[in-house]
Amino acid sequence: RYGWERPNWFANEGQLGEYDYSYGKQNWHENMRAECDAVRTAVGIFDQSSFAKFSVSGPDALAVLERLSANSIDVPPGRGVYTQWLNDRGGIEADLTVTRLDGDVFWVVTSAASQTRDWAWLRRGCREHDVRISDITDDWSVLGVMGPNSRGLLQSLTKIDLSDEAFTFGTMKSVVIADVTCRALRMSYVGELGWELYVPVGQTEAVYSAVTEGGEPHGLRHAGFHA
Repeated sequence: RYGWERPNWFANEGQLGEYDYSYGKQNWHENMRAECDAVRTAVGIFDQSSFAKFSVSGPDALAVLERLSANSIDVPPGRGVYTQWLNDRGGIEADLTVTRLDGDVFWVVTSAASQTRDWAWLRRGCREHDVRISDITDDWSVLGVMGPNSRGLLQSLTKIDLSDEAFTFGTMKSVVIADVTCRALRMSYVGELGWELYVPVGQTEAVYSAVTEGGEPHGLRHAGFHA
């Protein structure tokens, strides 16, 4: 999508990883079921690098984002907010998350499908304001580690306390995995515990290898966008 290759489902060993379209049960249905089960009962890893990512900073950054967003963005640093961006009539223009990294530094994450449109809406909202914006989509990969065992898996790889008390829902913190400093956002759209790991794109392989190698005792399974 938009130039990104994204896995929709993962073939089992010996299975041809192609669609065999049918009016009956699809050939990938059991694969998707197993991936969903893993996320419900153990842990799955998703490649979510196609998320669009924008940096917003400057003296007027908060004012601009407060005006665009349905929810309040004036939260403590390290806090993420799921929100919509609205037009002057109250209609929805975008559906995304905004995380406050510092006083006037924010991190916006939206879908690949709406990257161009949301970027245009952000630029429009910044007119005549002292704001610096940058599309940093290609600079960061995203590994979604989701499921009830996600905490145990990630805790085995980092020294940061991932407990409910120390790392609440909607919180973003810097974590070190495989000697790589990542940004971990406790955000999940699968109905289970989970984190989105934002990794400098050139260091993704090291983090991915650490997660997949450490995931075996926790029942880790690769999962695609169908799941």
